[in-house]
Amino acid sequence: MKLEKDRLLAKLDNLEANLAQIRDNTADEEVKAETVSKKSVVKPPPEKKPKQATLLPPKDRVNPYLQEHFEPANSRMSLQKTFKGHLMGVTCLAYNPKKAIVATGSDDTTWKMWTVPNGDLIMSGEGHLDWIGGLSFNPRGDLLASCSGDGTVKVWDFVNATCAYTFAEHG
Repeated sequence: MKLEKDRLLAKLDNLEANLAQIRDNTADEEVKAETVSKKSVVKPPPEKKPKQATLLPPKDRVNPYLQEHFEPANSRMSLQKTFKGHLMGVTCLAYNPKKAIVATGSDDTTWKMWTVPNGDLIMSGEGHLDWIGGLSFNPRGDLLASCSGDGTVKVWDFVNATCAYTFAEHG
């Protein structure tokens, strides 16, 4: 329930930022119209490009390496399990320091936790508005930090199944 609330709050923040950007753009256009009507030569101030979340890659892109089979780098290594669960490419991975758990982040804006070596899905989280670029467990292994292209860092308390903290980009 709290993850859903965090996701909705993140959407609300994004919509408010978009509204502020639209208001700034219309104010700039009004100023430009006034300077043109005065027929004076006034050099407009350089436009500041607002920071925007990076675009997600298209969902229909083809992975050219999907059918490839690569030889192991070390002959003692062999493929044990393939975890299938993300809708888009996996961008990061973190291993829990205390338990046999792996967390993966993806371009689909979600993170997932898996058991090792079975590959059973333990938990997944949503709340970021853009791709997830990094994951890290704390040394005790009870919190997971995720960072995203939307400029936020979230700390997830998976013992209580909630987002414990959200740090947003200032600027």
